[in-house]
Amino acid sequence: MIVMRSLKGWTCPKELHGIQIEGSFKSHQIPVPNPRTDDEDFRALEGWLHEYHVTDHIDPTTGKPSSDILSILPPKERRMG
Repeated sequence: MIVMRSLKGWTCPKELHGIQIEGSFKSHQIPVPNPRTDDEDFRALEGWLHEYHVTDHIDPTTGKPSSDILSILPPKERRMG
């Protein structure tokens, strides 16, 4: 067995507006609340999502998951949801 201990919100922004998010209860709420109206929030959200390399797994022409993602999904009748 491998046990890994990490901070709450390990991958979220470390702080926003001078308030610590990573390692606090705020990481399990809405850590970036106003990306539509607040430029700092938008930049924090953009940077956070960029770390996940989302564009590597989405077809830019359709906005749908790429074939490498679709190939690992179980058959439609076996999906939970």
